[in-house]
Parts: sequence; C-alpha cells; structure tokens
Amino acid sequence: MVAMLRARLSGDFAYARDWFDLIDRLRDRGLTLREAGGGLALFGAHNGARICKASDVGFSLNRLARQFGTPFPGEKLGRRDLFVSTTSSQETDVVDEIDF
Repeated sequence: MVAMLRARLSGDFAYARDWFDLIDRLRDRGLTLREAGGGLALFGAHNGARICKASDVGFSLNRLARQFGTPFPGEKLGRRDLFVSTTSSQETDVVDEIDF
C-alpha cells in the first residue's frame, strides 16, 4: 500500500516549489502534512487518520527542508494557525484508509 502511495505522490513531492505548494498539492488529494515526532506524517484531510510517515513515501523532513531551503512552517515555528499539533507516540499508521 505504501508503494502505491509513493507512486501517486512522488510527483507532488518532487515538483512542489515550496512548502505551501506541497501543502496545496496534498490538499487537492485529500491529504494533510503535519509534524509527527521528529519528522512529518501524512493524514487524511477529512477524517484526520494518520496514513504514514512522509519518509515512508521517500521524502523525509530533512530532505524536504533542503529541497525548499527552509524549515517546515509548522507548530514548532509558531504557525499553529496552519497546522494542527503533533501526533502522540501511540498512533499507528492507517495506510488502508486512503481516500483520494
């Protein structure tokens, strides 16, 4: 399932011009990108279910920060209005509930 997700999203991650372009591209697919632990994770935009880590689809936080030349504009940088809080360590990935 993660391989299918990686194939569907690789262009969105690779061709996004900046964080906000990537966020818009993922939103168009019914997904959101949030801070989770020490990295990023993909969540369903409609139900908030955690789908997988961004690194599972080949794009870690560090890789994306280098690609965009700036850190993720999430809660840790005071942009709580744009992103919800991080996930708990007890959450599990729900790859089989992808709806896009």
